[in-house]
Amino acid sequence: MESNESKNVDENKLEIEKIEKKSDLKLVKTIKSSADQIKWEDLNFLDEDPTNEDVDLNNHQSVISHLLTQVRIGMDLTKITLPTFILETRSLLEMYADFFAHTDLFLKIAEIKNPHERMVQVVKWYLSTFHAGRKSPVPKKPYNPVLGEVFQCWYDIPEYSSNDSANVIDGPIPWATKEQLTFVAEQVSHHPPISAFYAEHFNKRIQLDGFTWTKSKFLGLSIGVHMVGKAVLSLLDFNEEYVFTFPSAFGRSILTVPWFELGGQVNISCSKSAYSSNIDFITKVTCLAKIKNLN
Repeated sequence: MESNESKNVDENKLEIEKIEKKSDLKLVKTIKSSADQIKWEDLNFLDEDPTNEDVDLNNHQSVISHLLTQVRIGMDLTKITLPTFILETRSLLEMYADFFAHTDLFLKIAEIKNPHERMVQVVKWYLSTFHAGRKSPVPKKPYNPVLGEVFQCWYDIPEYSSNDSANVIDGPIPWATKEQLTFVAEQVSHHPPISAFYAEHFNKRIQLDGFTWTKSKFLGLSIGVHMVGKAVLSLLDFNEEYVFTFPSAFGRSILTVPWFELGGQVNISCSKSAYSSNIDFITKVTCLAKIKNLN
């Protein structure tokens, strides 16, 4: 009897596993093996539907109201457990790769001979890095990376292709070629939550490395996220280093339909050329206050 019962249990487990595998195949799109390059269009099934986000937020207003009862103005939000419906489907490390969404602007920096024009190009690329973001205007928080988590990616850039397409064995991604832009990010600390990142294009002899961590605070009807850290863009052919900081981010109207904006002052400087640039990200609240004062 016991052997028959155990046999039946095993058969039931196998049937359940078969059903689960079939359902998984329906829900998950098959991706190429790790030996092949995975293209962004292969991962489109991971994208959220932006048309449903407003509806989802409206359905969860009671949860948001309950969360607000647990916080006070100025409180660090890293201590609060957030519901999954206000989280993105990707890690914070992956979001840092958005800095290279406009790879043409980044690589063009290494081609300009005039130091003043190079600084102007650095500013153009820097401002373009905040253009990628999410497809939906509704802001969501990315998942916090775990300690030791690593994200890697590389960019194919047809307009910068060359005959020298050998692999960069000692690069951040050993199977990437010299004509590809490679990026790697790692969570190197848990308290504070520090992320480090590095990118390079071997043939253009341009690289970027930096670190950052976020300090989030509850501001009443909005949330403020202060980006602590810096990055260094290096041009090896010119022996130049451009050091820059990051703006703060604000999530507004968290009780209705949230929206996102940047604020604060950042600096980009190059000690060798002595050129520097100060950029003010003026928030809507600050802008309206200045207009009111002018009136």
